[in-house]
Amino acid sequence: MSDDQVPPDGTEAEDQLERDILDGLREIFERLDPMPPELDELVLFALASRDLDAELARIVADELVRPGTRASGRVRSIRFELQGLELLVTVVEGATGRRRVDGWLAPPQPATVEARTPQAPQARPHASADQSGRFALPDLGSGPTQFVVRLAERTLVTPVVQL
Repeated sequence: MSDDQVPPDGTEAEDQLERDILDGLREIFERLDPMPPELDELVLFALASRDLDAELARIVADELVRPGTRASGRVRSIRFELQGLELLVTVVEGATGRRRVDGWLAPPQPATVEARTPQAPQARPHASADQSGRFALPDLGSGPTQFVVRLAERTLVTPVVQL
């Protein structure tokens, strides 16, 4: 329709009907599938990881395992992989709700491993992997976590996982 044409009768009513329908749909989605309250924080956390000069690993396995006799809570095993390097972490949920992470690098090599969380993006819990590639982060909270592995020649980051 050109600028000099007058819209046919009923256009305003149709526009109002469309707005009412869209408003109704928005209300349904807000009630049935509301936006998580922490979504803004998680988006900013994910964007901050883009500042890292690092390679992104991929998750190749993520499973709950049967806890051993000493484990009092859930035990989860997650394996990440990137170009000849594997990171395996075992997450054990303690009675207090805190998590212990034991990890291994393959091939074994020394590294610094950090746990990034939205709650403490600057104060990152960290551990040193020894010559056998083993490390432990004994006291982590629950929630979104990203592991940063700093090796001699490169840095690896994992996707964000929910601990």
